[in-house]
Amino acid sequence: MASEVISRLKRLTCAPSLSKRDIDQRATFIGRVEQSTFRVSLKVDAPENFLPIIDGEIDETSMGCIVYLKFKLFFSSIMFLTLWSAICLLIFLFFLFIVHEKAYAITALLVGLANYFVTLFYFSKKVKESHNVLMQTLKMD
Repeated sequence: MASEVISRLKRLTCAPSLSKRDIDQRATFIGRVEQSTFRVSLKVDAPENFLPIIDGEIDETSMGCIVYLKFKLFFSSIMFLTLWSAICLLIFLFFLFIVHEKAYAITALLVGLANYFVTLFYFSKKVKESHNVLMQTLKMD
């Protein structure tokens, strides 16, 4: 059963490439699929900052197999979120303790929090979308 899951994923996954010509148009995912693990993301036509990487592990059982999934942000998205959170925090601290402008400090803090929650919201949407596509791919009759 696990071998069937792996073969389905391999059929619909192509290796990452910088050239669009090297990417199989029939592929649903981009990434790598190995013997009992995989690391893929949905194939998209345009860059999407909140698209998750799906790390999966497949365990064979007596009644079939279990697929464990972890969804993560791409490293560049994590760096973007970290950078802007740090900038907003520094601006907050600057206005609160050096300039003594509480309104500006609170605004900087709210912008940082909004950035975090917008990222969380869109990442959650993309996780659901990716999960649904993966479940359709793995659906066994």
